Amino acid sequence: MAFRYQEQVKSLDLASHLSINMHHYEVEDLVFGDYRMDGLDTPETIELLELMTPQNMRLQLIAQSVTTDHNANWYHTPYKIRPITPESLERWQVKHIRSELQLPAPNPFIVADSIARPDRSDVDVPVIVAESTGYRIWHKKDDEFNVPKGHMYLSLDSEQASKTPRHAALTRLYVEMLLDYLTEPTYQAEVAGLSYNIYPHQGGITLHLSGFTGNQETLLALLIQKARERNFTEERFALIKSQLLRSWQNLAQAKPISQLFTSLTVTLQKRSYEPVRMAQVLENITLEDLHNHVRAFYEKIYLEGLVYGDWLVSEAQALGKRLEHILSLVSTPSAESARELVNLRGQGTLLRELAIDHQDSAIIVYYQSATATPEKMALFSLLNHTMSSTFFHELRTEKQLGYMVGTGYLPLNRHPGLIFYIQSPTTGALHLLEAIDEFIADFNYAVMQITNEEWESTKLGLINQVMEHDANLKTRSQRYWVSVGNRDYQFNQRELVVAEITKLTRPDLIKFMMRKMRTKHSDRLVLFSTGEQHRAQAALASDKMITDLKSFKQNADKFNF
Repeated sequence: MAFRYQEQVKSLDLASHLSINMHHYEVEDLVFGDYRMDGLDTPETIELLELMTPQNMRLQLIAQSVTTDHNANWYHTPYKIRPITPESLERWQVKHIRSELQLPAPNPFIVADSIARPDRSDVDVPVIVAESTGYRIWHKKDDEFNVPKGHMYLSLDSEQASKTPRHAALTRLYVEMLLDYLTEPTYQAEVAGLSYNIYPHQGGITLHLSGFTGNQETLLALLIQKARERNFTEERFALIKSQLLRSWQNLAQAKPISQLFTSLTVTLQKRSYEPVRMAQVLENITLEDLHNHVRAFYEKIYLEGLVYGDWLVSEAQALGKRLEHILSLVSTPSAESARELVNLRGQGTLLRELAIDHQDSAIIVYYQSATATPEKMALFSLLNHTMSSTFFHELRTEKQLGYMVGTGYLPLNRHPGLIFYIQSPTTGALHLLEAIDEFIADFNYAVMQITNEEWESTKLGLINQVMEHDANLKTRSQRYWVSVGNRDYQFNQRELVVAEITKLTRPDLIKFMMRKMRTKHSDRLVLFSTGEQHRAQAALASDKMITDLKSFKQNADKFNF
């Protein structure tokens, strides 16, 4: 079944995969080799099992506390090799077989033979099939990919999710604890071709289920049951908490440009927080605190979901009713959580410096659209598409300002945005900003030099990117879910954007850059860090420096999405 209903992939990826298989399989098995199972070879299996003894074991320990006496030739990695002591080998000898070691029961999640239903969809895009106060379910039966699979997205919004750094840290900890708690009971589902993920977002958490539809509801019921049990132990709590703390603290060792990208969303989104701040509040959180947070989280919930694939309308409707009933047992209906974004209009050039311990300097310059319309989405995306290669060539190849140089189209909370970024081992933040401003000022002339044929070709290249056909069920479901999150309820935003791209002219781009980008007083946000070797250079300073992020976010005007 896995072979018959595998997801379609790009031709280049398939060719790469098959070339690897050529090293492992005979020619006749290049395509099917990964899936071929001819039965259990009992004698060979027993022979292999008999080799699995303490005497044949190689035990590897990786830890900072290990004492070493050698260094590897190539990477100079410190290591030590020593034989396992006879006492340990004796202790590990099997005296008797434990009764717990038994073959598992038949996997309840395996469907003997699954076939996609032939029922056709009556709609071209997802529609609402179940809705009431506090919840809404979208659905579309797939007619194109013809696989007995489905994708289910369920987003739970709660005002308690991330209203403070402490709430956000607790929500993230809850997600990590829940994923850890679910690992063992969901193993058989994973083996049977079902998978799931849980992740936090600005307003709450999202559950994503995928795989064969035959037992997706069974898996969902198991996930809900275990989530309601929440039998977290102190031991697992301490371990997961320490792992999360280490993960957040290690972000301080990331590349400067990576830290700036994290801080960009933290600076602009009201309910995003610096990892180091969340780590600080997580330090003193207890298991009881976590349970109290989870209870408060579920007191008021807004549920929005998408069911797409080999699901019938009646099944999606019945699922909506069951979810409504389950939620009614633990929570009261609520409105969707607000997603607030700082409005940069009228602010001029705002600067925020991050103290990063690194030799390199780094900078991000972000321009924000004041409106979230197809016209502005087209304008910002075409501007990025037009200038990205030139920006890289001039600042990376010619001026050699850094090895991480680029531009990007970055929508936040639906609002289009354009970023320029550089990480440099040679140049400080002030000169990097001057180089970016100089490029923007000169780019108008580059646009003027483009011929009509080159201009139309540039627009066509972007249109082809925007309208790229969904390769498989997964890609289509992701696009539909993003549309739901962006409130693109007609699911035609990309078509509207393409229509605007076709209308854009070179004077449109030049006019926008002249009015909104060419002046040093443009509305924009500049994030930067100064490398250790550049601190003697002229500093980047301004009377519009953000020094108190909490106060800035509280007092700034915001877009409410």
